Amino acid sequence: MSKNYLILTILILIAGLIIGFYFLKFQEPQKITFGAAQKLSPDGFLTQIIKIYGIDKKQGLDINFEYNEPGLTMTKLLNRQLEVAILAPVSAAKANLEGKRVRIFGPLLWNPISLVVPKDSPYSTLEELKGKKFGILPQITGTYTNMALIAREKNWQLESDFQLVIGGLEDQVQFLKNREVDLAVVYEPRSSKLIAAGEIREITTMDKLWQELTGTRFHFVQIAAYEDWIGNHKREAKKLVKTFLEAAEFVKNNPDLIEKHKDLLDIQTRGEISLMKERLPGLFPTEWNKTSLGNIDTLIKKAVGAGIISKMPEEPVTLLLD
Repeated sequence: MSKNYLILTILILIAGLIIGFYFLKFQEPQKITFGAAQKLSPDGFLTQIIKIYGIDKKQGLDINFEYNEPGLTMTKLLNRQLEVAILAPVSAAKANLEGKRVRIFGPLLWNPISLVVPKDSPYSTLEELKGKKFGILPQITGTYTNMALIAREKNWQLESDFQLVIGGLEDQVQFLKNREVDLAVVYEPRSSKLIAAGEIREITTMDKLWQELTGTRFHFVQIAAYEDWIGNHKREAKKLVKTFLEAAEFVKNNPDLIEKHKDLLDIQTRGEISLMKERLPGLFPTEWNKTSLGNIDTLIKKAVGAGIISKMPEEPVTLLLD
């Protein structure tokens, strides 16, 4: 009797250890590598907040953010060198037309680009600046595409209605300082920093222009992956979307995070911090639904109308995970 009892006890202990092992293994955060933009960017700030406050761990994920220049990050995703990454709507549409079945399945960032002039410029509207020198990024970039879309909505032609001066992001600021252009594009957080310092003046943003023209926010980059990866990792994909939505709400409801983590944005002065508190939280979408998908679909259709892409993809490039 005692021998049988001992054997039963040992079997129960072994079973408990096996069950415990698999339970702990199941509870371990799922590792995902996510291709992000540079750290010094609005979405770079959000991804760092996710790690600092363990927002990914709350969803059962352990996200490894790989930071690069946005164009390189998107290229690596399309070449399957990254599991998941940022991707712009028009880039997703172009990829699908080339047979690359990528899908946008979550939100990340509204358009963060400001249109700025020298602080003492006599111009205050975009209409007044038609025909003037416009500093902008190269034609291959999303920034150029976004501005071409806005111009088309205004029945303008970007190339003929402005004297374009092409350069990189750092070039734009120098163009303004050297009075080589009358208008230029600057991204957050650089735009808030320069505005607060009184070095430049913002006349509008691409997001504001798009809202005035279409009634919707301007989707800039979203969360994307290949369709087969999403199919094989649906649970993780859903958790990834929840992570970013929770992080966006966290920043929106706690703007003091911007002052607490001001070094992540390379800001120091009271004016810089105050302006970033006002502007940054609103750049992160806090919902992803059928309306979001419809707005992106409309954006892509307008890109077709503007001749930026040849036609609509046969299948939707957006996805709502249920």
